[in-house]
Amino acid sequence: MQRVEQLLLWFVPKTPEALSDAVTLLRAMGLPAYNTFLHRYPNQLSGGQRRRVALIRVLLKRPRLLLLDEPFAGIDDAQRYNMMALLRRWQRQYRGALLLISHDATSVRDLATHILVLQQGQQQAYGPMTSLLAQNDVPLLKQWQAPDIAPIAMPVATRAAPVLELDRLLLAFPCSGNPLPPLSLQLYAREMVVLHGVSGVGKSTLAKTVIGLLAQRQGALSLAGEPLATAVRQRQRCQQQAVALVPQDPARTLNLFRRVGAQLQQALRRYGTYQEHSVEHLLAVVALPAAYARRFPAQLSGGELQRVALARALAAKPAVLICDEVTSALDALTTRKILVLLQRLCHEHHMALLLITHQVESVRALCHRVLLLSPASGITPFITPATRRAS
Repeated sequence: MQRVEQLLLWFVPKTPEALSDAVTLLRAMGLPAYNTFLHRYPNQLSGGQRRRVALIRVLLKRPRLLLLDEPFAGIDDAQRYNMMALLRRWQRQYRGALLLISHDATSVRDLATHILVLQQGQQQAYGPMTSLLAQNDVPLLKQWQAPDIAPIAMPVATRAAPVLELDRLLLAFPCSGNPLPPLSLQLYAREMVVLHGVSGVGKSTLAKTVIGLLAQRQGALSLAGEPLATAVRQRQRCQQQAVALVPQDPARTLNLFRRVGAQLQQALRRYGTYQEHSVEHLLAVVALPAAYARRFPAQLSGGELQRVALARALAAKPAVLICDEVTSALDALTTRKILVLLQRLCHEHHMALLLITHQVESVRALCHRVLLLSPASGITPFITPATRRAS
């Protein structure tokens, strides 16, 4: 496995000048440029950090044509603006052409001069960005800018006793240069909680620690009042089934050589839920056609992969579901549908949901609590400037 420094200089001569350019781009992207970061492996980076490293890697080649597929997925607003500013400088300096594939309406408006709208592989519209948005006669563009889904009532969380409790948990591998303080958190049945924080602060590390893939330095975990072992292999089968994770990058966890249906069937048999659910039911729950069971992961889009990973996690009928940027590669309409689905599942199955996302405004109306993860104060209620002024 290649370290970050080796990955950055993979396509260019390994000279002091190239390394200096890489360090300059790292700083422009808001990434650390010290040796401890350059010597890390990709699995030691957050999803947002991996995306920025991948972009720097191709920018070092000084291309004239740059194709970016959902480059801002899993990126917080501040770092997204840094990325867009860097791309604009690249266009001016090298007179480069940019083809941006994205569901992010804000980024597309800021970067693109023309827009091509595709639906089911068919061209719906093409033309200058400003004129197409002004016409407002393309149905898909209307949904993209303002999803037309009526709000639903907020289910009441069960506050009798926490389903999952973190007691002064100290993470072993923080992604950022600033270590996090001990973290405490309680999740309750029928509760949908959002965890927000800048890219690389340690949100995915926290999720992997709770699921049992990483060990904490100190602190304790408990599930329904019972101690939860650090390593997933040391947990009882019922505890393994009770806590499920939908990862930020599902392509890294799905078997590329097995069909989607076979992987979902394997999950149903592993957790003993194949008599209650079917592969077709799981696909329908995440708004995918039954025919997708015959496809391989390489035949799916990034958003479809995320939904397959969600279906596989739901096969366990978990008591706690952790979703790490599960809507980052979805369009606005599908994002809202998936969030409403998750809210309904929380209520119907008495499930606690921890949703890790940068799309705070998209989920605020559908969740019970929004929390902020930061090195300064750990896990605290998230307060926007408008809320702070009002209070």
